[in-house]
Amino acid sequence: MTTRREVLQLGAVGAVGAMSALGMAKMADPVPSVLAPANTPVPYRGVFRRPPELVPYATGFDDGDPARPFAKFALTAKVGQAQILPGLSTTLAGYNGVFPGPTIRVRQGTRSEIRIRNALPATGLLHASAFNSVTHLHGSASLPQYDGYANDFTAPGKVKNYQYPNWQSARTLWYHDHDHLVTSQNVHSGLAGFYPMSDQFEQA
Repeated sequence: MTTRREVLQLGAVGAVGAMSALGMAKMADPVPSVLAPANTPVPYRGVFRRPPELVPYATGFDDGDPARPFAKFALTAKVGQAQILPGLSTTLAGYNGVFPGPTIRVRQGTRSEIRIRNALPATGLLHASAFNSVTHLHGSASLPQYDGYANDFTAPGKVKNYQYPNWQSARTLWYHDHDHLVTSQNVHSGLAGFYPMSDQFEQA
């Protein structure tokens, strides 16, 4: 009669053997790269390129009150080209056609308004559904109508104005697409950018 301890020992030995076999199979069959040697990335050799900084097209004060500054920006979600691997051109969907999208810098207490036009094609680069856009400012305490909830989409050819109060302390926020069911595909296509917010303590 087999004891419980013997059954457990046999199970452990079998599990170790199976894991060893799987490990050997993975080592024996590496997947070859489809890139030519000239296009294979070399670690730490790529040149860092700072994303462009978006300049506001208008600044001022709400109701003329100097304590209530605002800055207005404009972005267009559209298809562009980038050289991610040396010698190869990659089609992407980015804000203003670049990835990462333009950096939007704001100061605490300066209300921002961002007009985002969807100039994307009829279908996504990684999916066949409509290339709608929904912009979410990740980490922002936004009002519901500007938070970029997944079904509040802007269809190709349309525009939406987003407003952000920017009352939080200094932090690195980022904006990205948040379209229903295809957020990962749209962000992977390139729809993301930085939104750093400064305050008096960080500036000091």
